[in-house]
Amino acid sequence: YHLYAVGPHCRAMLLGAKLSRQMPHLFPPDLYDEMAVDNPRGHTARRAIKWFTAQALPDLTMAPFGDMGGRVSLGTYPLTAEIGYRYLGIEEVGHYPEFRRGGRSLVGLLYGAGTIDPKPYSHPSALLSSGHAALRRRTKDNHLYAGLNALQPGSSHSHGDRLNLITYSRDRLLAGEKRTLYTNPEQRTYSGASYGHNTVTVDETSQEHGDRLSGERVPRIETFVDLPVFQAAEARGDGVYPTTEIYRRLVCQFDEYLVDLFRVEGGKTHDWFHHGIGGEPIVSIPMQREDSFQPARYVVAGERAYRTGETDGPFTVTWTIQAQKGADYAGRRRDVHSRVTLAGQPGQRVNVLSTYPNPGRHSLMVRHAGPSSLFAAVHEAYFDAPIAEA
Repeated sequence: YHLYAVGPHCRAMLLGAKLSRQMPHLFPPDLYDEMAVDNPRGHTARRAIKWFTAQALPDLTMAPFGDMGGRVSLGTYPLTAEIGYRYLGIEEVGHYPEFRRGGRSLVGLLYGAGTIDPKPYSHPSALLSSGHAALRRRTKDNHLYAGLNALQPGSSHSHGDRLNLITYSRDRLLAGEKRTLYTNPEQRTYSGASYGHNTVTVDETSQEHGDRLSGERVPRIETFVDLPVFQAAEARGDGVYPTTEIYRRLVCQFDEYLVDLFRVEGGKTHDWFHHGIGGEPIVSIPMQREDSFQPARYVVAGERAYRTGETDGPFTVTWTIQAQKGADYAGRRRDVHSRVTLAGQPGQRVNVLSTYPNPGRHSLMVRHAGPSSLFAAVHEAYFDAPIAEA
């Protein structure tokens, strides 16, 4: 999930290319000049960087997933970025403010171009072979993103995060998974569990980590659609839990909002999590404050106090993300309201939990009891007034 190895690889490629041009008799270009456009080995590094940007958010940062320690960008890897921009055609580098402000390091002096300027680049929706679907939608004044996780088995840094959903709109990350702390074993266990992600936990038990899944238990992106009028992706992970026959999520992205349908059959209790970002949210139904939330593992590194309510009908939960004075992105210079509208279901229990505060402290958990559940939600972000009606 990181680009640690790509930077040194790019530096070795550049060294080989320069040696082959200075002493071709000792360093034959067909073997050493991997920067040449007709050398297929040179395409590997470019594809690795493009893999990173293909799943990045509209601001070209990558929201944490797996054991990543936090949100990262190509600015985190200046060696990769500088060589990528100058020699590999990674135009996205020109859109990072930190590279255009004159704050480039000695790495830029040694390896980079004289100036880094914004250049047009394509950033369409993408279905990666790793199993991640990135839906992007541009409107007149907004850039929406929905990332749906059906990742294939990877290393031991994987989490129990299948069918996790990450959302972004109005220049803001609206919901993300909990950041991992290597220095806190209890919190690291929590952040790797499904209840530390925006997915459904069955019978209060986390999914197994992705690297332990195999065969029919591995999820997949069943449907991927990228059209002018909408984008859609459906992930199926029926075997992620041994007790489920159906475990599927369908998301459809339109100009102003995202429709999210999560269907589960099997097990006795289904807990739908949305780790929102912003201040304490406003809930449209009566809620009461309680102490000592159970199970305690849902609120590790948070607080046991919580708010709870019950409704058979639809309801809304709204977080407000405060303005950031002088921010690079226009949407961040205004308060943004992030709202989730959920359809009604008999006896559904609504909880607002106080959880580990990165990326947000106030998490929504909706519980359905019984063997069959459909969580139907609309996600939207707005400055003044919402679009969806409960």
